[in-house]
Amino acid sequence: MELIFVQHADAATRDVDGGGAFVPGATGGHQAPAVARRLGAEGGWDALYAAGPPAADTAAAIGAATGLTPRSSPATADAVDAVIADHPGQRVLVCACPQVIDEIVRRAFGVAAQVVRSPDPTGITRIMASRTGHREIVSLNDTAHLRVGEPFRNVANHDNSLNNNETGKAQP
Repeated sequence: MELIFVQHADAATRDVDGGGAFVPGATGGHQAPAVARRLGAEGGWDALYAAGPPAADTAAAIGAATGLTPRSSPATADAVDAVIADHPGQRVLVCACPQVIDEIVRRAFGVAAQVVRSPDPTGITRIMASRTGHREIVSLNDTAHLRVGEPFRNVANHDNSLNNNETGKAQP
């Protein structure tokens, strides 16, 4: 199965009304919509999980773009094994905190040391996973959606227009 982890958007502050809701930090307001556009354009998703309160808002944005309803999941690396067991052969999105994502990556590499020291908000980590325990990391902390100055387009349909200047000539 393909398992995609998305770190939640920057949620530096809590709601001042005391309701406990997370409010996007200074840059978090554009992060969740950007990753949602990217994953919505990619399509083909089978399930979406939110692991923990900060991840819920990011998962809601992704859900709106993909047509999936976010399911709640405990914010632990062990909960991911249950997600893998429940979705053989599928493509699943999991919004989570950086600690959970780092734990999954460390398990995949078989190391105890921290792998992703400062993961970026809405960074995407792709892992191929089997129910037998095999894990293969495809990408780690990918944030291309934050660098694109327009709504993210499917890279398979990329026409190189981002490398053109006003005259339409390709830039080196």
